[in-house]
Amino acid sequence: MFRCKQFVIHQDKCAMKVNTDSLTLGSWVGQQHAVKLAVPTTILDIGTGTGILALMLAQQSGEAAHIDAVELDVNAALQAAENVKLSPWVNKVVVHNTDIHHFDSNIRYELIVSNPPYFAHSQQHTHAYDKQSDARRAARQTSQLTEQALFTEVMLRLTDDGTFFCLYPFDTRDEKLAIAEQLGLHCKAMLHIRHSAGTKPYVTAFCFVRHTSILVQTRVTDELSIRSATNEYTDEFKALCRDFYLKF
Repeated sequence: MFRCKQFVIHQDKCAMKVNTDSLTLGSWVGQQHAVKLAVPTTILDIGTGTGILALMLAQQSGEAAHIDAVELDVNAALQAAENVKLSPWVNKVVVHNTDIHHFDSNIRYELIVSNPPYFAHSQQHTHAYDKQSDARRAARQTSQLTEQALFTEVMLRLTDDGTFFCLYPFDTRDEKLAIAEQLGLHCKAMLHIRHSAGTKPYVTAFCFVRHTSILVQTRVTDELSIRSATNEYTDEFKALCRDFYLKF
């Protein structure tokens, strides 16, 4: 079980547990939208897992917001639904146990977020995944949802001036940017995230908009270190995640 300040996440039925990546991404979404005048009311979380991102967005959004949380794995979807029922936002979040490609929604979304599977299959023989369960393997690897498939779904479902947030390994950022541009998405902001000061970033969070959006602008790139050289949480990380972490 993982406790946030305003809600609790049970995760015993989920292959992928709550981690720093999701908490950082969800907090960064709120920070980015804090500088916008328009507050999103239609929100989509693709691959919700435990429901952590959907509930973070529920906490950050207004009373009129509606959040669809889509999850393919049946056990994860059941657990996400349970976590929603235990939260203050049971009337704001709806969990759907389905493939995003088959998710039938008659609305377009002002905000889409996804912490997608990004440990792609290695081109070389490896035993690294031999002991993983099928559910955990699907949750961690892009075999179930490639970036091309994800970005295509986003283009179908995003409003003209909506924003899309996701997170991928730092070393693949140029590849992801190229695929997004080819499919019609412009990156307006990136956040390179380091485990600790002085180390190489390990993941990058992206904020995309449509090429035709009025929000298209020169890309802003920032960096964030989670811990200092003395292994303490940095002030920047505390400030970003303060609304959620109990210890902050």
